[in-house]
Amino acid sequence: MSREEKEEEISEDKFLTFWRDTKKMRVEKIRYKIPFSGKIIELDIYAGNLEGLLLAEIEFISEKEAHDFVGPGWLGKEVTYDERYKNRNLAVNGIPALT
Repeated sequence: MSREEKEEEISEDKFLTFWRDTKKMRVEKIRYKIPFSGKIIELDIYAGNLEGLLLAEIEFISEKEAHDFVGPGWLGKEVTYDERYKNRNLAVNGIPALT
């Protein structure tokens, strides 16, 4: 239930270099922040070749807090550890087949 997330600011030149390399492998989405039970659910609604995919993310301070959390009924399957749902894999491979 836990992963490390790293963010780093980069220059505009570096961004443009990376951006060119991602042509035809980009993820288009709109993120909504939804307050729920003292937490924020970040709901991503995908567009383009990923249209129809919705993913939600909730951050917790501990794994215990995550296990104890009771989300809204519309939350679906847990995909934290499913590599197919990482942005890079979504961009390259599209929406994963349901299993």
